[in-house]
Amino acid sequence: MHTASTTQSSDFTPDIIPLALKKHKVYFSKSVAAKLVGGRARLLKLISLGKIAVEKPTVKQNGKWYCSAGDVIRYISLCPPPAATSGRKGIK
Repeated sequence: MHTASTTQSSDFTPDIIPLALKKHKVYFSKSVAAKLVGGRARLLKLISLGKIAVEKPTVKQNGKWYCSAGDVIRYISLCPPPAATSGRKGIK
């Protein structure tokens, strides 16, 4: 029976993943990026602080946002955002 062994070089660091994503120009949509960083509000805050690069090729109001995957991965949140409440109590 053959078992495959996986080895990591001693120079491997977690920072290589965001760097590779940036080098290969990988992007996430606004909605995917928001899910990964912990919500839309946190994504917008990170963008305003200049921590996540965003490209919006069109000037249209509803144009797509392209968020740098390398930046998003750096600020990924392992805890899901709190559930939003609808404000409509008693309606099922």
